Amino acid sequence: VLLSGTLLVPSDARFAPDGRRVVFLASETDPSVTELFAAPLDGSAAPVKLSGALVAGGDVQRDFEIGADGARVVYPADQGANERFELYSAPLDGTRGSVKLNPTPVAGNVIEFRVDPAGGRVAYRADHGRRGTFELYSAPSDGNQPAVKLNPTLERDRGIYPNLVELAALIVENLVLHGRLGPALPVLAALRQQLNVDDKEYPDRRE
Repeated sequence: VLLSGTLLVPSDARFAPDGRRVVFLASETDPSVTELFAAPLDGSAAPVKLSGALVAGGDVQRDFEIGADGARVVYPADQGANERFELYSAPLDGTRGSVKLNPTPVAGNVIEFRVDPAGGRVAYRADHGRRGTFELYSAPSDGNQPAVKLNPTLERDRGIYPNLVELAALIVENLVLHGRLGPALPVLAALRQQLNVDDKEYPDRRE
């Protein structure tokens, strides 16, 4: 069964947890423009586009993630401004448009994210306030509330943080000092599950 219809260069297909849909990257007419689509696995309907309208030069990135409940997909893209990568979410059935999860940054990009095991929230790392200063944020996956910063102002510079798990270790330390550990626990539990994967993907680059 052909699932991609007339779309060009489909790639990076991933199954929804219930096995009823597949989410994938493809191009509508221009092979140089990558967008996000979903289609039923039985081929009973044409693919639907999940990502929003892209600015000139914009693309959806490959590291999109489907929530464990199968309701939504979270994806990074330079959708609103070319080369400014932000975080978006869309329902898998395509019945509603995508929503942006992060506030419009003063500078910088969202560079890494994880969806929590329940699918309700997303943790992400970004330099929203000052380019090169990466901090940890959390937002509801449906975008119905603003993102919140999980870490207070960091007490000291520990160098470069190549992944969320390493940054989370410093954030835990600071939250303990400020008596604010409780709100971060669900997100940190999700990050902990990525420990083995992240350690393989990113070498330790601390100076």
